[in-house]
Amino acid sequence: MNRKEITVTWRDFQNWHTLGRQPETYRFAAHIPKFFDRPQDLPATLLSYDWTQSFGMPQVIYYDERITIATLETLQNFFRARACNIENVVVITSHALGAAEWWQQRSKLYLEKTFKIQEWLLCRTMTWPKWMSKLEILKEDEIKKQKKLRYFFSFYGGTNPKMDRLYITLKVRDLAQFGVIDCLTNVRWTKEQFLNHAMWLTYFQDPSEEQEIMRLYDAYVSNDHIIPSHQFPQLADLPKGNPNIFSYSGYHWRVDSMCLSTVCNETENMQPWAMVSEKTLIPFLHHNLVIPIGYRAVDFLEAQGFWFAHELIDYSYQYEPNWLTRLNLMIQSIKHAQHKIANRYTDFFNDHFVNIRSNALRVYDHYHSTDD
Repeated sequence: MNRKEITVTWRDFQNWHTLGRQPETYRFAAHIPKFFDRPQDLPATLLSYDWTQSFGMPQVIYYDERITIATLETLQNFFRARACNIENVVVITSHALGAAEWWQQRSKLYLEKTFKIQEWLLCRTMTWPKWMSKLEILKEDEIKKQKKLRYFFSFYGGTNPKMDRLYITLKVRDLAQFGVIDCLTNVRWTKEQFLNHAMWLTYFQDPSEEQEIMRLYDAYVSNDHIIPSHQFPQLADLPKGNPNIFSYSGYHWRVDSMCLSTVCNETENMQPWAMVSEKTLIPFLHHNLVIPIGYRAVDFLEAQGFWFAHELIDYSYQYEPNWLTRLNLMIQSIKHAQHKIANRYTDFFNDHFVNIRSNALRVYDHYHSTDD
């Protein structure tokens, strides 16, 4: 059976999710708000749905979490075991750019029929529009007044206990002389476990990288298995948990207001596509330059109209498919950019304010628009 080409709209999803009203040319089958990457974690909404309906009309899944190769392969195997027209299934992802292209190429390589992926940009989630609807973007003069730039970049290590994210945190922590680095992160692994992971990442072929990660572990992981963050008295009393993360108040804004750029430590950085979540969108709203880690992330975001400061930052690292090599190239790019700009953060910010402002408005206007 041939695939019926459709374009799923945000307005149709809202009508279905809030009013139970289905579109005329396709059907929403499930909204999946939780991450999964194993068959045993497949949600009940998928397992109980009558997928034979796909023989007559396209069926749509809205997957509202990070997406990995394992997630896509789990879905592929699930549909292969069901009576359905797999080519008439559409999976919406709100957190990935480039996944649709990669999955199509993978399916051609394996000579497999598969579902279609449609990417909804700028994270069309059910929670964030509620936050964004309450946000009034600061006026230009107020932004310039509150931006007291003292550092080149900000970085948030996060609380996700993935070893790869801690690996990134250790690498960036070594750049503390010109960054505000928040990384009060629990380290659940011993030094030996970290070394084993480093050897796995390098295919057991790069002793220098293994020695480097051990140096970083010794330098920054305390006896309490904590990577300590910078201590700034002016931030000490600010709670880090902000119920409205899209805001111009609270901890994140106070940190970003001191920094020209942000290194975006997404939940997933090793996939062969770019993940885009609030960790990327908040820096845009905060009028920061964005330094993403994900594969081809800059290209994908530029295709959506975002501006990047190529004259300052060498973003060519984005094309390196190996995650660890890409990370090391990004670190070198940050060092070179810092050397180039010296301490002239405010001058650069003012000279390029129109472009920086356009990035913030692009995110803000997107969430305040009723367009699909």
